[in-house]
Amino acid sequence: MKQLLRDSDFLARYSADEFAVILNPIDSLQRLEHTAQSLLKALSQPFSIDNDSVYISASIGISLFPIDSENAPQLLRNADQAMSAAKAQGRNGYHYFKPAMQEAARKRMQLISELRHAITLNQFELHYQPIIDLSDGQIVKAEALIRWHHPERGLLTPDHFIPLAEETGFIHSLGEWVFTTAAEQLKQWQELGLPTISVSINASPLQLQNGGLKPGDWAERLSGLGLPDGSIVVEITEGLMIETSESVKTTLQQLHSNQFGIAIDDFGTGYSSLAYLKEFDADFLKIDRRFIQNLSSNSDDAALCEAMIVMAHKLGIQVIAEGIETREQLEFIRYAGCDHAQGWLFARALPADGFAAYLQQCPANGLV
Repeated sequence: MKQLLRDSDFLARYSADEFAVILNPIDSLQRLEHTAQSLLKALSQPFSIDNDSVYISASIGISLFPIDSENAPQLLRNADQAMSAAKAQGRNGYHYFKPAMQEAARKRMQLISELRHAITLNQFELHYQPIIDLSDGQIVKAEALIRWHHPERGLLTPDHFIPLAEETGFIHSLGEWVFTTAAEQLKQWQELGLPTISVSINASPLQLQNGGLKPGDWAERLSGLGLPDGSIVVEITEGLMIETSESVKTTLQQLHSNQFGIAIDDFGTGYSSLAYLKEFDADFLKIDRRFIQNLSSNSDDAALCEAMIVMAHKLGIQVIAEGIETREQLEFIRYAGCDHAQGWLFARALPADGFAAYLQQCPANGLV
């Protein structure tokens, strides 16, 4: 890198794998970009280490004085944010700092702070989407979906805050809250004399790692509430099966031995494997909505749905089709032998009171 810079420029190792470069003076942006491209090209060449060729790449963030800031520490922070943007674009490139990035970073930190206090402020709520038994039209399950009543942004769905919760480690507290709330809600419905159902909760891979989730403790709490075995089904994504560690496998096995159901969500979107399905003793397989949406226009998706249903049944696994929105989709998966259906055709995810009313009426009979 030093060989590519002028005598008037400055190069320093900033941290373990980060370097800071000051280009002074800059006569044009073309000159700056030429230097950035030269650095990237030089670093992408193979390095010979112990007779092996090693390849690396770099990402460069660019902050300009005095346009972006007249303060040296702030210029470095700006360049660091720009570098993160370069990484997000695929690495081995450069990215200019933009004031909008600074504002986005500030809002992100604020959201993280608010997220940590949301439980104590009772800002979270579970909504429940019914899952219908296709043999008789009865509601036999529900998927619990978390919502955040943010005081300024309104009702937020999981995609707005779960990645932050995972990144900060808050996902463990949040996961415990989801389990506790779903279990207590089941107990309330039981006391009201409503039909007995099970509730699915989504588990983050981080919860399943290194003892973050304790199936024995969960089982004791369900027993203390007088809830039957199988009341809670833990949903994991198909991708977790591929990247799983021994600790994850152990946790899943403990969940199964403690009478928790296990559902594989988003099935068919990753590297599906029969070996993983057999190893984890999955009880339910959920066909991803992307296959369901194209049933009428895409014969390949229809064939895949049929194949997944047959395959799952051969392994003793029940199948849930997600994203059912039309009668045509319902009729297809029903005649294909699917066990359960979930989607807007029946109901959107409802607050607890709304779901209780829906459960009492059980209106899906007319559809199925």
